[in-house]
Amino acid sequence: MNDLSLELSEAVKQRLGALTRTQRLAAAVLGVERMWQMFEDWTRQESAPGLRRSPREFRMPFRLALDLLWKPVETGKPYSEHCAVFDRLYEFVEGSYDEEDALDVDFGNVSLFVDELVSGGIAGFFPIPAERQWSEPWNAPDFYVDCAARFVTLYAEVLYEHLYERYCERSPKGEDEAALCGQIARDALWIAETERIASDLALVQSCPMDREAVLERRAENRALRTPPFCSEDIP
Repeated sequence: MNDLSLELSEAVKQRLGALTRTQRLAAAVLGVERMWQMFEDWTRQESAPGLRRSPREFRMPFRLALDLLWKPVETGKPYSEHCAVFDRLYEFVEGSYDEEDALDVDFGNVSLFVDELVSGGIAGFFPIPAERQWSEPWNAPDFYVDCAARFVTLYAEVLYEHLYERYCERSPKGEDEAALCGQIARDALWIAETERIASDLALVQSCPMDREAVLERRAENRALRTPPFCSEDIP
């Protein structure tokens, strides 16, 4: 993770650390919803390198999984009750390619989205199994905050990598990292995403949290078509 995205992640963690568990979960899943249109566009392909399933077969199981992530937010329960669904989602993804082809599988811009929903930040929605409570990363004091932050900043991390490559191509050879980070920090796309993150965090921070307003934001984020990864018109 680069300096600017790391700085954003740390700032998000600080804000999440002051929230209730339900508020953190709401912020996390709002963050993932901002990736949905990018993922849905990816599923419109007929095929993808390394996969033996059509990308469109991924749409329904991932949409179901995202919808179920909202249940703890809607009910105020501390954990998701749908661990089996995410176990099946993991098996679905793992069964989508041959083991020897794993390094060649190409999820494109949604690879982080897939990874976090099957084996990354998704762990923050469930209680820690007893056999893992003393193992890394589950034994970290801020484990749940870290998991939520990964979801909140998911789109920002993908965007940062895109902008970094863009500015590297445009910049003179030898330009230092600080200069590149400064260019990205001033980029309108980066500013827009950091503002969306700040807005989502402010929304869930209301006490008690306005669940109806959060669910309205869910619909907005789910429909959000963010450049440069989504065109204004659905293809």
